[in-house]
Amino acid sequence: MYLINFSSNFLSGTISSLIGGMNQLNTLEINDCSLSGAIPTSLFELPSVNHVSLSKNKLNGTLTFLAVNNNFAYLDLSYNLLNGSIPTSIANLKNLYHLDLSHNPLLSGPIPDSFGTTLNSLNYLSLAYCNILGPIPQSIKNLIFYNYLYLNDNPNLCETCISFSTAACNFTNVGTNC
Repeated sequence: MYLINFSSNFLSGTISSLIGGMNQLNTLEINDCSLSGAIPTSLFELPSVNHVSLSKNKLNGTLTFLAVNNNFAYLDLSYNLLNGSIPTSIANLKNLYHLDLSHNPLLSGPIPDSFGTTLNSLNYLSLAYCNILGPIPQSIKNLIFYNYLYLNDNPNLCETCISFSTAACNFTNVGTNC
């Protein structure tokens, strides 16, 4: 099985760790359901998975599992209850072109400086409506391939003067006190 899409199907409960046995899986989309609990690490250990979209659920836990599989190209975990900080190991995801962690109000901490030095394929980044703090790393300006960069509504994120060559850049309601 290469693709699973159970989006908008009123599913509830947790994601079973048995998903780790689906070695042929490369795309998983379970959006707009009522899934809860932590995302099983076994999902990110699958050798073929490169597209995961679990947005608009009630998933919680930290993002420490993200560096297990370096094949990820698309990751959308928006509109959940993820907590902790963004791990620096996310920078190991060299093929990542879409990362959406927005609308996770318990996600906090700084934006890793390594985002701007290693994620050269990143085309879409949204960390909007989280609790990101500190200054925006100057290295972010190195990512000239951005089409969309959303950092808005992070009141503890310090806006700095960075010039971007992006199609869409939203810094609305970003804090200015550094």
